[in-house]
Amino acid sequence: SADGTARLWDTSGQLLATLSVTLNGQAKLIYSAVFSPDGARILTASDDYTARLWDTAGKPLATLSGHLSSVRSAVFSPDGTRILTASNDRTVRLWDSAGQLLVTFSGHTLPVYSAVFSPDGSRILTASEDGTARQYLVSSEDLRRAAACRVGRELTPEEIDSFQVPRPLAFSFTRRQCPPVYSWESGSR
Repeated sequence: SADGTARLWDTSGQLLATLSVTLNGQAKLIYSAVFSPDGARILTASDDYTARLWDTAGKPLATLSGHLSSVRSAVFSPDGTRILTASNDRTVRLWDSAGQLLVTFSGHTLPVYSAVFSPDGSRILTASEDGTARQYLVSSEDLRRAAACRVGRELTPEEIDSFQVPRPLAFSFTRRQCPPVYSWESGSR
């Protein structure tokens, strides 16, 4: 909410917890709040350039910092092991469930308002003020397959090593359908 809080209520209307986000003593707008798939954690996205993990009693567990502008949305992967944040800084970031940055996805030219996982967690879909929606692959296996599809042949061991992903690479070219792949760079810890 605009007062910098998200409130958790039970079904009878009793307040269970208040999650509060401030920066330099000033309340910051919370854009979204979602439960983890197991219901044990809450994830908020806010105007203070962060997403935050909380337990259901309102205790802060982690702050996901690194965006350069407001975080418009934050969601858990279907299995709860990863977190996705979308920001006005034109990037989407992928984090582990403890809040450590894994990857920064770039390519949008204006703020990104929404980012979601596919139901199986293998892809990310983003929507931006620039009028585009982009699909990103999440798994290293999918990235390797997409690279092999793009070059039209199996990758060499040296090329696979340059991706820093495990071997062997297996891909059938009988039905060559290359998924769209956009730029991404490794996140720093």
